[in-house]
Amino acid sequence: MYLSLNAGQCARLVAYCEHSEDCERISQNELILDLYGLSRPMTLDLVIETNGVRVDGAFFLGYDEEMDGYFLTDPVENPADVLRALQEAGALDA
Repeated sequence: MYLSLNAGQCARLVAYCEHSEDCERISQNELILDLYGLSRPMTLDLVIETNGVRVDGAFFLGYDEEMDGYFLTDPVENPADVLRALQEAGALDA
């Protein structure tokens, strides 16, 4: 899936990821971002491109109290859900 973000939004997303403990840079342009603090937690595999962000993977996360950890639940199939999650996390804010 693809998120059509402008250059400013892409820059803010990269800056957010660089300062997040829950983000891992896989390569120059690829980031794995876990958004645990959302109403519905999500993990994202993001590839920053010239005209936006390609989402190579997106899953909702569930939490297992007994194991004290998160696990993948359902795939996220709607780009609007990913955009909403990034907005809720503050990853696109100025």
